Amino acid sequence: DRDGKISYPEFIRRFDRYAQSTVPATAMSALHPAVSRLIQFIGSKVSSSELRNGLLRFDSSRQGSLSMDDLKRALGDVRPIIAPRDIDALCQIVPADRFGISINEFMNRFESALPNSSVSVDPTAEQLMERVASRIRPAGVREAFIRYDVDRNGYLSREEFERALIDLRLNLSPREIGILMSAVDSNRDGRLSYEEFLRRFDSSRPSSSSLSGSYTPQLSVVAVAACRRLVSASTGLKRSLEQILGFGDVKLTGKITEADLEEALLQRELALEPVDISELMRFAVGFKENGLINYATLAHQIATVAR
Repeated sequence: DRDGKISYPEFIRRFDRYAQSTVPATAMSALHPAVSRLIQFIGSKVSSSELRNGLLRFDSSRQGSLSMDDLKRALGDVRPIIAPRDIDALCQIVPADRFGISINEFMNRFESALPNSSVSVDPTAEQLMERVASRIRPAGVREAFIRYDVDRNGYLSREEFERALIDLRLNLSPREIGILMSAVDSNRDGRLSYEEFLRRFDSSRPSSSSLSGSYTPQLSVVAVAACRRLVSASTGLKRSLEQILGFGDVKLTGKITEADLEEALLQRELALEPVDISELMRFAVGFKENGLINYATLAHQIATVAR
């Protein structure tokens, strides 16, 4: 299923001859013309990705296979409604093995009967993003980002994003993952910020709405100590945190880049250690708006953490 790992059923299907179906190979050579017409009709109404997602919803074991009864129930959920006799016919297009019916083999067989099936067409980025969004919206987009931000740095690395896609059981190919990553990673830095993630997958949020402060990475003891040292330095210099962080805001916009923030934290009089600066930079990513950091909000949160 191109997820970068081999499941037990996949391994057994390929290497254990006793796991193979007893249906003769000739039974897979051609579909009955009536079944081919049925598949083409369904394919004109439902995209392959929608059908695959519908089947995956019934794969409670997460093994990539369905029992005959589960396959019938999954096909019964397809819209437009498929007649029971047609469902029975569809269930026979691939043989079952001891694990049931492989979803990937079913979809390969289904897609082979569609017009122009010999031409490989990549799904659009919009279609891929909608597939991801449909899986994460029920539990909450914000909650999904927090769950998959394993190192709690406020970003999803490509590795974390790929693990998320595997966990969501989307069965995307490496090429599809690349298309999706390119579409979501708007600033091309090789990772997904919370802002990018929300903009692409939370359709309920207006694109112009502020994301400031809506997600704060979980802070380590080291990060809390860094916040306290910065507050202490601010008190000693008799300068507010906002003044210190806004050091590079020459146009007085209330926003700074990450480079501006790093320059501000490197001021000699603050006497911050490299580890302090690193932790504060990680903390700051939760306060970005359109690629810039709202340093007033960041200053308030640092002061809150330091208490």
